[in-house]
Amino acid sequence: MSFGFGSHNIDQALVLFGRPDFVTGFFRPQHGVVREADESWTIILEYTRKHHRDNIIVTIKATAITPLVNQPKFLIRGTGGSFVKFQKGTPCPQEVDLRQGKKPQDPGFGDEAQEMWGDLITYELFDNKVQTHDKDSKKYVGKYNAGPGRWVSLYENLADAIQGKGELEVKAEQSRDALRVIELVRDSHDQGATVPWS
Repeated sequence: MSFGFGSHNIDQALVLFGRPDFVTGFFRPQHGVVREADESWTIILEYTRKHHRDNIIVTIKATAITPLVNQPKFLIRGTGGSFVKFQKGTPCPQEVDLRQGKKPQDPGFGDEAQEMWGDLITYELFDNKVQTHDKDSKKYVGKYNAGPGRWVSLYENLADAIQGKGELEVKAEQSRDALRVIELVRDSHDQGATVPWS
C-alpha cells in the first residue's frame, strides 16, 4: 500500500511541507494474519524549528479496509483555523466521470458534490463567499471547495517536457524523497523507533 495509492498522501505532505527532520512509522495487518503487504500504516513526519518556521507534526494514514462510507482525506489544524475534508471511498470523482464516459475536457469533469466539500473553520474571515460567523463558537465556518484534481495535467506536462516545450513540474527529486520516506518508515517500524531524515 505504501508504494500504491498511499504514496499520494506522502507526495502531498512533501509538497506542502518539504522534507521532514524525523520519521516514525507503523505497519499493521488487518486480516488477523501477518502478511508481506502493508494493509494499514501510520506515518508521523516531524518538522523542527531547526529547519522550519514552526514545529509541525504531520500524520499520514492509509488503510486497505475501512467500514466508513466517507473516508477521511484531510484534517488540517493550524493556529488560525482548521480544514476537515472527507471523500467518498474509491474511486475518486475523476474515475467516476471516466467510467460514465465523460472526458477530462468536459465541463464539470472531476467536480465533487457540494456535500463532499471540506469544512473550513477560521478565527478570522477567510472567504466571505462561503463562510458565515458562528455566534456560539465565535468562528467563521463554511463548506469550502478545494477544486477538482486534474490528472491529465501531469501527462500534458510530461509530453511538453519530452518535446522540449517546458520543464517537468514533478521533479525526480520529489519522487526520490517520497520513496525515501517509505524506506525510513520501514526502518522506523523495524527498529521500533523514530529515525532522522537521511
